[in-house]
Amino acid sequence: MRDFLLFLGKVAGGLAFIIVGNLVIALGVIWLFGSSPGPSGGLVAAASLDRQFGGFDCSDDCSGHAAGYRWAQRRGVTAAAECDNPSASFREGCLTFIDDPSRGADEDDAGEEID
Repeated sequence: MRDFLLFLGKVAGGLAFIIVGNLVIALGVIWLFGSSPGPSGGLVAAASLDRQFGGFDCSDDCSGHAAGYRWAQRRGVTAAAECDNPSASFREGCLTFIDDPSRGADEDDAGEEID
């Protein structure tokens, strides 16, 4: 039983898989879908592992985006050049404020609270 579980991963579309030696085993789809139709008639994702803030992907809990948004809000930032920062999430949060100054920083795009 040498090298039984070498890798557990996820590919686009939410398929979980493991690699055992030279064999790839699909474990199943990990996206959960609700039963209500979305705007285009398709199913709406009820739960996802990915979060977004202002259309930008969050690497974890969106706190960096929220911090950048709040910083820009306090300073009344109006130009993208003012958002220059080494942290991508902070910069993206700042840009989100410029794009949508009334959205707030307390929730991600799905309405989940940001700690």
